[in-house]
Amino acid sequence: MFLISDTNASIKFAAFGKLFFENSSIIGELGTCGTRGHKELKELSKQNITGEMKKCVDCALSSIGFYTFDEFSEYEFWDYDARYYKDAEEKALESYGLGGACENDKYFLHLAVTYGNILVTNDLPLYYLAVELINIGECEYEDGFSILTVEDLVIKAFDNGDINKAKVKEVIKVWNKAKRSVLKIKRPLFEERGLM
Repeated sequence: MFLISDTNASIKFAAFGKLFFENSSIIGELGTCGTRGHKELKELSKQNITGEMKKCVDCALSSIGFYTFDEFSEYEFWDYDARYYKDAEEKALESYGLGGACENDKYFLHLAVTYGNILVTNDLPLYYLAVELINIGECEYEDGFSILTVEDLVIKAFDNGDINKAKVKEVIKVWNKAKRSVLKIKRPLFEERGLM
């Protein structure tokens, strides 16, 4: 399963309407942690948002799969944190100048590692933390765990012919209006395909 870690990623998928949420044959099953992912989206929906952003948040809330995972005890999370995150955070800070993913982000990473999910994020500190966690190779994660962005999955769908150029260009405009622009490290993927 693709585990969506943040509201930004949910909103980006929602700019395509229900396409990615309802047609799992395109990229696979999308979902988020019900207790945290749903709460974040719900809180965002209560804010004074309008236009494209409002449409995307409403679409995500009505379409995304919210799953209940086993809650980790404080000890389990602390133990994992102490053993794995510290080295990866130091490496991410050294390599990219970004470290210090928040506790909520780490929780999603912990879920993905534990259950063998593919973590989908548009939060750069979390993205780099997960990359370094994999690169260091000391983490005993379940088979299937990896890290991707929404952009990676959109490009995969485009390359497979599931969405066309016009649709991607239209969605990029929505992302920009909703202040959810293309993740800077993935921009070349779009440029080399004539999508920007």
